[in-house]
Formats: sequence, C-alpha cells, structure tokens
Amino acid sequence: MSPSRSSPHVLIVGGGIGGLVLGQVLRKHGVSFEIFERSESQHARPEGWAIAIHGVLAELYAAMPDDMPPTNELTHLYPLDLGFEFTFYTPGDSMEKKGYREDGTELIMRANRHRFRDWLLNNLPVTPGKQAVRVDEDEDSVTVHFHDGTSATGDILVGADGVRSIVRKHMLKGKDIAEYENIAMITSNLYIEGAEMAEQLDLGHSAYMVVDRGPPENTTYRYFVGLDKVAPDGKSGDYYFHLAWQDDNAGRDDHWMTSATAEELRDYALRATQNMPPQFRCMVERAQLEDFKVPPLRLITILLDSLPLGRVTILGDAAHAMTPFLAQGAVHAIRDALSLGKALTAVSDSSRSAITKHLGPYQEEMLTRGRQAAENSKKAFANTKVPGMMFGRPIMTLPVDNIVL
Repeated sequence: MSPSRSSPHVLIVGGGIGGLVLGQVLRKHGVSFEIFERSESQHARPEGWAIAIHGVLAELYAAMPDDMPPTNELTHLYPLDLGFEFTFYTPGDSMEKKGYREDGTELIMRANRHRFRDWLLNNLPVTPGKQAVRVDEDEDSVTVHFHDGTSATGDILVGADGVRSIVRKHMLKGKDIAEYENIAMITSNLYIEGAEMAEQLDLGHSAYMVVDRGPPENTTYRYFVGLDKVAPDGKSGDYYFHLAWQDDNAGRDDHWMTSATAEELRDYALRATQNMPPQFRCMVERAQLEDFKVPPLRLITILLDSLPLGRVTILGDAAHAMTPFLAQGAVHAIRDALSLGKALTAVSDSSRSAITKHLGPYQEEMLTRGRQAAENSKKAFANTKVPGMMFGRPIMTLPVDNIVL
C-alpha cells in the first residue's frame, strides 16, 4: 500500500484477529505494511469459536479507521434480541442459574469469530498462501521467507502467527517453549433448532459451564456449551461443546486421545456425562460422529519472561498462548495489537535504534500482562466453584426467560 507519511515498512505474518487489528491501526495512520496469511483463501483457516471481547471495545473502536462498517451484526446472538449471558451450574451442589448478564452499562461483545474477522478485513489487503518458514534479520532490514519460495523484506517484522510461531522460533534461536497442558478435552460442533435451541438459550444466552463428576473414578469434568452463531431465521443455530478434565498423561504424544476415533470420543463423552441432568447431557447425545473434532485439541500454554530486542516482535498466541478457561486469549491479542500499533506509528525512521526505542516498552508491558493472564487461566481450571466475579462484575442469580423461538 502507499503510505501517506514517511515510516518504516512493517511485515505482519498471520491474518488472525491480532494481525488484522494491527493492520487496521497501521492503515488508519498511513504506516506502510503488508499482511501475509498462510491459508489459501479468506475462510480456509480454522476460525475457532465465538469470542468474548471485554474491557477493550472502546479502545478498539477508537483505533479503527473511519470507514469501518457497523458492528451490530457481529454478535453471535444476531438477529435475536437477547443480550450476552454466561452462566454456571454445579448439579451436585445447586441447580440455580448463576452468572453474568449484560445490562447495557458496559461495552462487551461476544462476537462470532467468522463475522468479526470479516469485519476486520474491511479494506485491508492480505496476501494469502504465504506460510512463513524462515526469518533473516540484520542491522538494516528483516526478511521473511515463505514455503512457496518467495520472500518479503521490510524494516519491522511482526509475528502474529499463533502458537507454533515461526517468528518466535527465530527470536528464541530455535527453542520451542510451547507447553502441553495436562488437560484432556473432547470437542464437538452441532446444529440445533426450535425448542431444543430455546432450551439451551434459557440455560445461558451465550454459553454455560457445568462442573460435575462422572466415570471413570468420579472424575471432575468441566463441560462448556457455547452458541457460535444464530442462523438468519432466528430459530436455529450452531453450537459447540468442550468436555475437559485433568489428565496427567494428556501432554504425552502417546495419550489415547491423540489416535482416538470419533466413535471412541463420543462414547467417552457419553459415559462421562451420564450423571448430568438431561438438559445438559442432551447436547452430547445430539452430536453426530462427524461433529466431533478428530484429533482433539491439545491445550498449550506459553510463558515468556523476555524477548530479544531488534527489528522483530510478536503478539497474541505467539507470545502468550493460554487455556480458554478465562476467555482472555483474543482480548489480549487485541490489546497487543493496539499497543503495538501505537508504538509503530511513533517510530520516526527505519533505523534499528528508532525501532527498538518503541518496541522495548511494548514488549515489556505485553509480556508481563500476557504471562499473568496465561498463569491466571491455568489456575482457573483448578477452581471447581462458581466464580465470584466475571468481566469485573459480581456473579448473580439470574432468571430463566422461558424463551420461545
């Protein structure tokens, strides 16, 4: 793109949420940049599930260019007239509906990830089919090499390339610090409609968590059911569930789940949830074999204390991958992108000293904040009680709406 002001040229590897937010910030300020995405097309990459964006929305909106479209259709609940609601249930203790319900006084959005990424792609050039394989950095420039034999050279390289980041690998001189968690998790996507969907919306408009015990050996399970998006008819939608539990062997490559079939995963989920009330267990019963993720997700945490300072930096999961149990991963990727965007727009020239002057404070704050969030997410899994707070608000007993679609 043609910059409107003199500035270094920024290369962004990764077209996920963090990379796209950074691109929009740079576009607004006329900073020269390119974004490279490994997927061959816009929606070829796995999108993931709906994300709760909280505590950063006002800052995000303010940082975006003026030509961004409205956001009212990004929410997972659109076109239903329901607000964000996240609830908790502990059947062995109480069946009260406890949780957080949006009250209109706080900027919070649980966005369908696909819709949110489409919004971020507005007027943003992204080059597809570019899988980074190597980085070369010297005093005057940085070059990223791609799997197809091409390369790109710039003044600054940002790795927004996820948990298995090639850019991070370069910064750490090949060291792999990704740490598998000893948490096993079975995941399924499923489509429901009508009265079945209304029942799930009553349990939690957006999502709910059930903590209960089941076989084998009275294991404690965390069962998360979430709405990904409502269909245009407002009477059906895409849901997903995660069934997670502590397993000291889950981090091993030879764990039984790494080679399990969809039928084996479904059978385990059915046995594990056999003691749960039917309104919860029914989602496992409805899931078809083709709905299960095979092989299952393996949860990874990345904890970094420091990074070398130069022309290269990282953001998001590349810097501080975390488990999903506090819904913080996407929020911190956005915070990283906003902070880094502010730093890069302040860089006056392409000299190494001018660049590191601004990257240094960014990295220090980002790593401290991201590490704390990742550690808190690890701790959250160990807590089997209903939390006292969520998104800075107290957890409350909530009414059942008796929704009809």
